[in-house]
Amino acid sequence: MIELIMVMVVLGILSVSASSLFSGRSAYDERFFYEDVLAGLRHAHKLAMSTGCGVEFDRTATGFTLKQDTNCFSAAAASYTVAIFKPGDSIGYTVVGSPAIWTSAVDPLLFTAKGQVTNTAGAIQTTATLTAGARIISIDGQTGYVR
Repeated sequence: MIELIMVMVVLGILSVSASSLFSGRSAYDERFFYEDVLAGLRHAHKLAMSTGCGVEFDRTATGFTLKQDTNCFSAAAASYTVAIFKPGDSIGYTVVGSPAIWTSAVDPLLFTAKGQVTNTAGAIQTTATLTAGARIISIDGQTGYVR
C-alpha cells in the first residue's frame, strides 16, 4: 500500500512539472518565428544576388513580406511589387505570427544585386538589427550576411 501511494505521489509531481511544458507555447512560437525571419532574410539575400534584382524585406506589425523590384532591368525607379514565392510553394512569401516584441531599426530592408543592405534612400547600412522576441538578428550591411 505504501509503495502504491509513493508511486502516485511521484506521478503527481511529474505530471505537474511536465504540464507546464505543454501549456506554454509562446517560447516555441517565438523560436519558430525567429527561424522564419532568418530563412526569409537569407532567401531575400540570395535571390537578390542570383537574379540581379533588388528584394525588399518589409516588416509588418504581425510578420513580414518579401517583394522583388518590378523595374529591375529598366531605368525607372525601383518599385517593389512582385511577390516572391516560398521555395517549393505557390504562395507569396508572407509570414505572420510575430511575438510581442518585433522591431527593426531599418524598415524596409532592401537587398541589392550585390547583396548589400540599404534603406529606402539607398544608403548602405553598416549593420541592420531586428528583434524577434528575446532574439536579436544582425545583418552586415556590406555583405548581407545574416546572423
